[in-house]
Parts: sequence; C-alpha cells; structure tokens
Amino acid sequence: MNDWIVDVLANKKIDLGSSSQANLPAPSPIEFVLSDTTKQNILKAIMKFGRLMYPHTLEVFDYSSYGSRVIKSQFKSSPNTVAQMIFQLGYYKLFGRVPVTWEPSQTRKFKLGRTEVIRSCSIEALEWCKAMENDGADWSARLEKFKIAVKAHLSYSQQASEGQAVDRHLLGLRLSLKPGEEIPPLFQDPVYKESTSWKFATSHMPSENFSGFGYGAGK
Repeated sequence: MNDWIVDVLANKKIDLGSSSQANLPAPSPIEFVLSDTTKQNILKAIMKFGRLMYPHTLEVFDYSSYGSRVIKSQFKSSPNTVAQMIFQLGYYKLFGRVPVTWEPSQTRKFKLGRTEVIRSCSIEALEWCKAMENDGADWSARLEKFKIAVKAHLSYSQQASEGQAVDRHLLGLRLSLKPGEEIPPLFQDPVYKESTSWKFATSHMPSENFSGFGYGAGK
C-alpha cells in the first residue's frame, strides 16, 4: 500500500481535480456544548498524553550522498544490513558498547506466521565496532570485519525468516507456563534478562521510491 501511494503521488497518476476555486459557501463554526465532567476528562486526557509524549523525541535524517543502488552494486550488501551496522556503530561510539537490538523478520510463509526477531547485535558487529574505534586498525582490516559482520547479520536474518531463530520459540515456552507454575531458571538468568532488554527497536520500510529506516532507542 505504501509503495502504491508513493508511486502514484511521485508520478502524478491521481487526478486531483481542478485547482480553480470552487464555489462553496464559507464554513461556519460548530459550537459544542460540553458538560463540566467532559471538560475535565478532556483536560485529563491532554495531560496524560503530554506525560506519555514527554520522554519521546522524533528526528528525521535524510542522507542523500548515496542510496540502495550503490550499496547493492558497489558494497555488495543489503541496504537494511548496512543500516543495522551503522546503528550498532553509532551506539558504540556514544556508549562504548553495542545495544541489544530488535529487528522484525517476516514469517508469513508459514500458516499464522507473523514475525521473528533478528538480533542485529552480534559478536561480529562488536568486533567491527571495536576496529572502527581503534586508531591502530587500518582500513583493510576494518573492511574485512565489516564484511564478516554483514555476513553474520544476513545469515541470522535468513534463519529468522525460516523460523529458526530463538525469540519467538522462547516466548511461546514462557507464555505456556500455567499460573503458579515454577519459572524455569533460563527465564530468570541475568544474561537472558539483559538480552531481552531491548535498547533499539528497528524497522526497515523499503520502497521503490523511498527507502526509510525507523528505530526507537530506550534507556
């Protein structure tokens, strides 16, 4: 649907009608009569919405130096994978560690399939980030580690799309626990808890006309 809308707008395939002024009557205001209770509820809703939105910020970055064609033809990589590696490096440069990252993979090929999790944060991505921040590393070594990180991400993405990743399976096992049933040690392990404390939630929105990436960063 997104592709269709962007395509018809970009190529002017929709007749938007005449641009001349229509002979319509001037609009008139509609006065709403609200009770004091309704006014108070509206005010409460406004304040609640403000509290929910206050911790959030929205920034749009438009990068126009090169795009998906260059990444595919010259870098021999996936635009999504390159973006995921950049997210890892950006976080590493700021905080000195790579973030636990959530990226969806479609599993629609399976009946009732929806998504699985691609874990963009990998040992290979970490090694590449270390090389990029190591002043003693030459660019050939950095490039080699980048290729290894890209290959690891593509491999995990393929596994996830085939239903061979771990997160949905473990989620199903956890949700199958009956009330009062003892929680298995795995789900109480600090490493497991840390690995499911998502710092980044990312998503790729591919289109022939616009290739966008969205991500949310948590504390």
